Amino acid sequence: MSDGELLPFARFDPIAFVRSGAVWEGNIPPTRLERLADRLAIGEGTLFCRLVPERDHAQRAVTHLFLSGSLPLICPRCLKRVTWSVALERRLVWFRSEKAIPPEELEEEGWDARLLEEDLTVAGLVEEEILLALPIGAVCASCTIPASPHAGKPISPFMDLTQVEFDDGCSTK
Repeated sequence: MSDGELLPFARFDPIAFVRSGAVWEGNIPPTRLERLADRLAIGEGTLFCRLVPERDHAQRAVTHLFLSGSLPLICPRCLKRVTWSVALERRLVWFRSEKAIPPEELEEEGWDARLLEEDLTVAGLVEEEILLALPIGAVCASCTIPASPHAGKPISPFMDLTQVEFDDGCSTK
């Protein structure tokens, strides 16, 4: 499909897309992804998206999603700009209802079950996948996360009890 036939911010029908059999690819400006905008640093990132329609062994509609690019994030420790490289690949199998998803297949590692939505767009789909993959705290190279005081030691909720002194003068030390 050319960019004119499937626009990233227009309604996306995965079933019709799979029926068409045509691959779509294009750039999506990260600054236009509203739920992601508050996590981005000022500056342009790049997101390239490629959608490949498929059918699985049960003839269900599948969209193979490829995302690549970079996003400007903010280091939570020093508040400097950090560039996060995006490289995602997802196989999305589309279902009309939760009941249609076979329970034994929910744990399948090779794909993600997705429900068809009325207001689905390619940009919304891309934004959801990025939010799921986004690091909780993208720390820059010059900042390091402090090591735990218990690093390398077994952690037990009863560890502090070893330092307790009892009323009878006894101690666990």
